[in-house]
Amino acid sequence: MKVMKKKLLLFILLFFSVYLFADSGDESDKTNESNDFLYILDYEEFKYFYNCYSYLKNWEKGEIKVSDKELAEMYEDQIGKNTFTALLFENFFRNTKNKEIQKQVKKYIQKKKLSENPFEKALLKKYNSTEKEYEQSGKKMIQYSYKDLEFDENINLFDFNEIHPFNDEFGMLISVNDYDILRWKSMETDEFTDDKEVVLIAGGNTNSISIKVKEIQNVKPKSKEEIIRLAKIENISKKYKDNWFFIEVDKTSILSNCGVDNYYIGYGTGPDAFMSEIAAGDFVTCMYKKETGKIYVVSVYMNFSKININYEIRNRLYNTILFYTLFCYCD
Repeated sequence: MKVMKKKLLLFILLFFSVYLFADSGDESDKTNESNDFLYILDYEEFKYFYNCYSYLKNWEKGEIKVSDKELAEMYEDQIGKNTFTALLFENFFRNTKNKEIQKQVKKYIQKKKLSENPFEKALLKKYNSTEKEYEQSGKKMIQYSYKDLEFDENINLFDFNEIHPFNDEFGMLISVNDYDILRWKSMETDEFTDDKEVVLIAGGNTNSISIKVKEIQNVKPKSKEEIIRLAKIENISKKYKDNWFFIEVDKTSILSNCGVDNYYIGYGTGPDAFMSEIAAGDFVTCMYKKETGKIYVVSVYMNFSKININYEIRNRLYNTILFYTLFCYCD
């Protein structure tokens, strides 16, 4: 598949896309270069996204070759654009371990004199970093160190997988990482409880991600406000005050078969509630299905310290997570 041949198709898809969010960004935070955006993908664009993902995976494995000319067209067509597929390409270049691809991208960046742009600056630091293995709580971890001054915690937002966390009707797409998985245990028996709640954590000191998934059973909320109260979303929204967005989305395009009656998403970004020098973001999916009497809640939290390589481009990573709020469903 020649990715760069899809320009016309992509333009047509975007022309008919409905934007849910298109923000100008936080004016008080001048290092946050990218604007927030979100729209519901239709099936054709999701198919195009998945085809691009497969293409990039094959390139990573060395099963296909991409010429310098093709790379240039691909890069110019995708990087920095406000599309979900553009975020895919950016995360691919951030996460590629293929030294030949890194070398080819470096050559392009130098030729085009892009090395001082935020994305390219972060990319070059990652490529020029030293991979270090360390142990945390008995588990082997990988961190990338750039001159022992800036770091990358090896969080992958390129690869994804489909899971059913409670082996029931609820499913979701999730980024693939080596998560620590936390579940509730009974204080009396030390056995795992039947509570449908799980927390997944990945990353390190300068950048981490946590994903909390919960099902609330036997409820009959009569309003949006009651759903928010039962889901305890106000605990998250209070952290961001006026920088918190929460809406009910139309069940159209890829959400037309989501299997629930109400589908809400919310997000907020800003300083961490407890450590103001840390940047943070929360991203929430909240769904209600009358037939089962259940509320399904997925909340994702990500933070960055200023010594993380991706600190200045964190909004693009946040934006990737924001799109994942649209990939939950009930079979």
